Amino acid sequence: MKTRRIIPFLALLLTVTIFVSCTPHNHNYVSRFESFVEEVEQNATTYDYDDWERVDQEYEMFNSRLERQRLTSEQRKEVGRLHARYLKARTVGEVNTASKKLSEGIDYAEGFLNELSEFIDE
Repeated sequence: MKTRRIIPFLALLLTVTIFVSCTPHNHNYVSRFESFVEEVEQNATTYDYDDWERVDQEYEMFNSRLERQRLTSEQRKEVGRLHARYLKARTVGEVNTASKKLSEGIDYAEGFLNELSEFIDE
């Protein structure tokens, strides 16, 4: 008699467990990727070379895990938007770094040319 009561309960428990374990995992992937992209967007202009190495490794980790996700159409669209946002932030970071390096190079060249012109004037 008890067995007849336990079987439906176990079936219900198994169904709920499967539903709960699948659904949040996909949502969790999207929300973690979104948090990662938001952090990159906020800090892109302050990252140095080592920071970008770490960020790129984390980005690659998200990419490698994407293939294993069972995403809905809306989730795939959101992941696509997040990839675009990441690439935009990455580009902003690269432009900022290049701008800093160019400015440093101009300062160096100015000092070099000033010293060289003094030498020539002597």
